[in-house]
Amino acid sequence: MNRTIMSAIRDFSLCIVCATALIVCTTACSLSGDGKETEHGHDHEEGGHEGHDHEEGGHEGHDHEEGEHEGDDHEDGAVHLSDDMKKTAGIVVAAVQKGVLHAGISAPAHVLPTQEGKAHVGTPLAGRITRLHAAEGTLVAKGTVLAEVEAPGVAELQSDYFRAAAEVERAQAELKRNETLGEERIGSRRSLEEARSAWRQATALRQSIAAQLQTAGISPEEIDKSGTITSRIYLRAPVAGVVSRRHVALGEYLQPDRDAFEIVNTATVWVDARVQPERVEVLHVGETATVRSGGGEQRKGKIVYIAPVVDSSSRTVTVRLLVENRDNAFRPQSYATVEFRSTNGGEALVVPRRALETEGGTYFVYREVSDGFERVQVAVGSTSEQDAEITEGIEEGWRIAVDGVFYLKSMRKSGELAEHHH
Repeated sequence: MNRTIMSAIRDFSLCIVCATALIVCTTACSLSGDGKETEHGHDHEEGGHEGHDHEEGGHEGHDHEEGEHEGDDHEDGAVHLSDDMKKTAGIVVAAVQKGVLHAGISAPAHVLPTQEGKAHVGTPLAGRITRLHAAEGTLVAKGTVLAEVEAPGVAELQSDYFRAAAEVERAQAELKRNETLGEERIGSRRSLEEARSAWRQATALRQSIAAQLQTAGISPEEIDKSGTITSRIYLRAPVAGVVSRRHVALGEYLQPDRDAFEIVNTATVWVDARVQPERVEVLHVGETATVRSGGGEQRKGKIVYIAPVVDSSSRTVTVRLLVENRDNAFRPQSYATVEFRSTNGGEALVVPRRALETEGGTYFVYREVSDGFERVQVAVGSTSEQDAEITEGIEEGWRIAVDGVFYLKSMRKSGELAEHHH
């Protein structure tokens, strides 16, 4: 207990001594402000310490004027890199040059049959469907029988043909007889002319009926040989392709004004791409493009038509391509994608896309300066998978970093690179 009291008294005494010393020091400093020497002989005239000049807030030998450090390695904010450092960082520099930019244009497209590749099949004479040989989706060759029609009218037509053929034979015999009489100066000239006119009329009638038979799919030569009459019509495919529509059923009565089948020839198809108006100017008829089907099939197509007007609903321009399609990979009415390739004509500055830094939708390149690099803002035009067209911000001949941009970007973020906006 006595020890505790004694310790407390000792601590209290020490506090008094410290307080006294503080008062003495404060008084001494006040006196030194009047230019008087202190007891210790230190001159504090005008608040300065000998050997420690604080005039205007500066330290002798440490000039911080305008925030610059004597001996710093940063000139105009550009970082200094040795050749070894560039090599280690993977930085490659190349001169900016003009070149041809092979830019890509991607557009949605619609597959269509060509005008020559689509056919409608019907009956020339009314009749009943007695047999069907093709369904929707059937692949057919030209001349393939699609259906059989029982048409009473075709039997009548054949009978008319036989009568016309017999009349031609009779008229021809009468003409020959009158020609013989004329040569023998026995027959009259009028009789000869009448016989010749009758033969011409009979021949014309037979030809007319023969044409009707051919329209019905019946060969006049064949019935001439057989001499038989049939009431059956065979509906045949006029083109090779796929049956895209079948509009009749077995036993249905078909009129001439109705289509029974629709066939599309898919050996070649049209692919109509919808291209933005501002990009269509670089495309030309005769050029080729890559067409991709919805299933991933890919092949070349040739531009055969570019619409002269903008579609009012889609606000796009139709660019039509002709595509070989013998394997039916591109089905009509399906969707596809077209990749066009265009060039800038060699009039623009072109840099590798890997040389660009993107930030907030703005593009930059790193220009080589004295022992370092500076970041320069640029405007980008057309682009391809590999290159980019620069329309503003750089000049031909500038040396820029084409590799190692990520390293330079990291250094810039650490405050070691300057930025220049043009």
